[in-house]
Amino acid sequence: MMVSFTGCALHQTSLTRDSEKLKETKRVAVLPFFNTTRLSAEFQKKKWMTNYFAWTEKFMSISKSRMKDRFDFLPTEEVVSALTELGNYGQASELKPKHYRTGYSLGDALKVGKSLCADAVLLGATTQAQTQSAKQVYTSAMTLRLVDVASGKVIWGGSLSGKKGRSSIISGMVDVMKVAQ
Repeated sequence: MMVSFTGCALHQTSLTRDSEKLKETKRVAVLPFFNTTRLSAEFQKKKWMTNYFAWTEKFMSISKSRMKDRFDFLPTEEVVSALTELGNYGQASELKPKHYRTGYSLGDALKVGKSLCADAVLLGATTQAQTQSAKQVYTSAMTLRLVDVASGKVIWGGSLSGKKGRSSIISGMVDVMKVAQ
């Protein structure tokens, strides 16, 4: 089922590819989201949004309270530890893929999920750009994929974008994911 909404300056899309598998999914390993803002020339000059984990931490904070009855999100520390054990991602304090422009490979994500006995891994990409310097209006976007650990297939995917800050986009995406069926 695909759902798409626009309005209130937010554009969201949600696509469930396997509703039965989605209903069965409980334990989810959330990998640190790939922050594409860090690749921009603007980021390199201004060094804003320096916390690589900021989007992921905020997502985990909101989703653990709003979706506690739906998913069991594994502790971030366990996920980061499993990633660093693969040897491709540097130190846990500043975890980043060696191939910085591509994020995590699906194979590595599935290895992390399997090592943590997760039903699925949640992969995400985020970005934020300043669009009006005088008013500091931001356009932010977030895209998520929930991938079944056993099959490697996408169960659910969603995206949300708009002229809102990080917290609004994350909060909206949690609501989009919560109602996915």
